[in-house]
Amino acid sequence: MPRSYRWVQTIGLMGLILALTIGVPTLAQDIHSPMANPAAKPEFQAIEQPFSHRAIVTIGGLTLIGMELWWFLGSSRPR
Repeated sequence: MPRSYRWVQTIGLMGLILALTIGVPTLAQDIHSPMANPAAKPEFQAIEQPFSHRAIVTIGGLTLIGMELWWFLGSSRPR
C-alpha cells in the first residue's frame, strides 16, 4: 500500500479503537441495568454544556465532513 495512505489507516484504526472502548461498556451497562419503576414516565433533563465543548465538537465535526469531501471529490484524478 502506498505510504500516503498510511495516515488514513492510522486515523481510522484510532477511531475504531476509541469507538469500541467507549461504546461497548456503555452498551453493556444499558443492557444490564434494570429500570427502577417501569410504570413511571421517563423524563429528560437538560444537561448544562459549556460553550467551549460545543465549539470543539462542532469544529471537529466540520473538519471530518471537510476531510470526507476532500477524500471523495478532491483526491480523484481523471484517467
